Amino acid sequence: MFLRAFKWVLPMKPNPNTAIFISVILTSGWGAAAAARAAVEDSFTEVEVRSSFDGAVQKALWWAPAGSQPAPLLVALHSWSADYRQAESREYLKRCRARGWALIHPDFRGPNRTPAACGSDAAIADVAGAVAFARSHARIDPGRVYLAGVSGGGFMSLVMAARRPELWTAVSAWVPISDLARWHSECRRRGLRYAADMEAVFGGPPDGDARILAEYRRRSPLFHLGAARGLALEIAAGIHDGHTGSVPVAHTLRAFNELARANGAAQAAIAEEDIARIEEGRQVPARLGPPPADPSFTRRVLLRRAAGPARVTLFDGGHEMLMDAAFAWLERHRRKQDFVEISAAVLEDKIRGGLLGQILGDLNGLPHEMKYIAEPGSVARYVPSLPDGAWTDDDTDVEWVYLGELERAGALFLPPERIADLWRRHINRRIWCSNQYLRQLMDLGIEPPLTGSVHLNPWADFNLSGQFLSETWGLISPGMPRAAARLALHYTRVGIDLEPAQSAQMFAAMIATAYLTPDLEKILDAGVAAVDQGSILRRIAEDVRAWRRMYPDDWRAARKRIRDTYSICNGCDRDRNGVRLNAAATLGALLYGNGDFTGTLRHAFNFGWDCDNNAATSGTILGVIQGRRWIMDQGWTIRDRFRNTSRDGMPEDETITRFGDRLVRLAGRVIDQEGGGREGGRFRIPVQPPGNVEPQPDPVRQRAALREGLRSEIETGVLMPASPRQQARAAYLAVCLDLASGLRANHPGPWSEAVKALENYPKVLQVLFHHSPMPAGDRLRERARAAGIPGPPRKENVW
Repeated sequence: MFLRAFKWVLPMKPNPNTAIFISVILTSGWGAAAAARAAVEDSFTEVEVRSSFDGAVQKALWWAPAGSQPAPLLVALHSWSADYRQAESREYLKRCRARGWALIHPDFRGPNRTPAACGSDAAIADVAGAVAFARSHARIDPGRVYLAGVSGGGFMSLVMAARRPELWTAVSAWVPISDLARWHSECRRRGLRYAADMEAVFGGPPDGDARILAEYRRRSPLFHLGAARGLALEIAAGIHDGHTGSVPVAHTLRAFNELARANGAAQAAIAEEDIARIEEGRQVPARLGPPPADPSFTRRVLLRRAAGPARVTLFDGGHEMLMDAAFAWLERHRRKQDFVEISAAVLEDKIRGGLLGQILGDLNGLPHEMKYIAEPGSVARYVPSLPDGAWTDDDTDVEWVYLGELERAGALFLPPERIADLWRRHINRRIWCSNQYLRQLMDLGIEPPLTGSVHLNPWADFNLSGQFLSETWGLISPGMPRAAARLALHYTRVGIDLEPAQSAQMFAAMIATAYLTPDLEKILDAGVAAVDQGSILRRIAEDVRAWRRMYPDDWRAARKRIRDTYSICNGCDRDRNGVRLNAAATLGALLYGNGDFTGTLRHAFNFGWDCDNNAATSGTILGVIQGRRWIMDQGWTIRDRFRNTSRDGMPEDETITRFGDRLVRLAGRVIDQEGGGREGGRFRIPVQPPGNVEPQPDPVRQRAALREGLRSEIETGVLMPASPRQQARAAYLAVCLDLASGLRANHPGPWSEAVKALENYPKVLQVLFHHSPMPAGDRLRERARAAGIPGPPRKENVW
């Protein structure tokens, strides 16, 4: 609770992928009904915000200054065990009133004891929704939107800084938790109840089921702070925290180190040995000082480091927030928030043009798919057409399935279990490569994001589906490349990992940027900015641009350089269906097409490899630039039909127009969510500088964490299974993670039973032995045979 010095002490006061659309309402309006509902002391008004994530109503305390001038906004976050009614909100209000700032103190699924809380997608949506609420009910200065929180609120401040950095001018996070799995261990060792809270959130400790460990990590800001690059973010902690308080200062210091690396200032990071000394001895080594004087701190500053716009401060105190220091940090920062206006008619025309360009590129490209591998194609003349209308193909129909569910759910981000259910119900035929493989993993009970893990799915580290399942998310995020990248990652990670995840961000960002400019160089710049600095895609983009300049009139020469530089295995699956060659071919088609719609698609066909997908992506970009009206004015034969030839249980009478209707409606939601809106016949869209939303993980560390986290589940599934499916899943996971040999040697009987259970999933064995690419597939097959798992005698189709 708060003392007069605004200090939290233990116990905490009793009483959360990605971006999600929030529909904000006051259920009874602003009049007498609102006042009757609850006018909270200190002039707060209790308001309600309904989330389209799940339709739940989240309450908040709201105050805005009188007057017509735009006001700064502070979003203040409640602590771990509290909710929006936390009495300390009045301390925020006192300072906001003195400064003329608006203040919202939102609930974000209440205390962190339920799966819906604790940094969840729903909780992230609730905080973003609070910003949207404030913007829709007061004149908010877009260049002064601030975020602050302490303890559990500090944790959520870091989560929001990493997940939604574009929302904030500056962030102040005090004594935050940055690594939930580590904190669980620390709380369990000290007998603190927060370990039980986390087990209630995640369904157990982080040292058992790998899915549980993965969720601990997914919600821990430490692993995502690279996305907060360039954000003014201070993290502060009292040096005695972890001794007299609940969160060791190492959480603060390691979070700062991630920001230092992200901001290109790795030299500012604090060494692990120094972190240990500070945490254990509660003293800062002299070589790390001397610290500066800071009159805004009412405690002595012991350590301060800066890394670009981020900084860390340790002070002589405990588990507390020095609120005046927090306000001093926040009010130092201003930023210019730009908006772009576009008429509703033009926006709709571009959305429909992008969809039509995608369909034309996909279906007109199918006759050329995989025909030009060693050498390019020679298509000299091409006239876009759909004389019989469109039909379902995997470049468009997986996203089509998602769109229908998004409209039914009133949400933008579907939870992983719902995504898996959609695949089981609708996506069973006409799927290949990674998508075919992941669908069989779902039959074992393996669900996203593990279905897209490179360690379980041998296609996931190179497969093209990160690109060809990303167009829709760019189309519904006009002018907002970060929002597009978040959506694309959420829906493509079901089947891909590593570089393909970077490609999803690249192409979604490029499509979103095409709404704002026809300049292909600027569009490509946005795509490059959206990928991790260490991604191979940055080098590919640089090379393709250089070859375009080197061979301005000879696309074949550029194509040869692409083939010679980025071929991996002389035409095997990793080349044909791989992200390197196909991303390069897509960029080459755009650059050599030089803004001409037909010429761009023709170049996409001729560059080759998996060219229908590359033509679909480049066609989407050109379609957004040109618009549907322009496409239809060309006199091409295009029938308004979208036949369902592959997706079980989906509409049989869809049209391209109705497909586009869904996109138009969802785009309006995304605009609202990101802080824009519609005024009359025009949309006001916040300008988002493109940036990397999800950095590239280290696959070695990724595998080690997965192996350790899944070990207990695998052993239980073999030795004490609750069902044959659990046995089969355990056997498959053991093979993937090199645990099978030990189980077979030490427990031959139970292992034999698990193998028999796996044999009851013949489609899984088919994709493992006959539908997985080299070299990863070869390694899997070798492990499986060594573990006594017989492969099917011959290759067969799985649909």
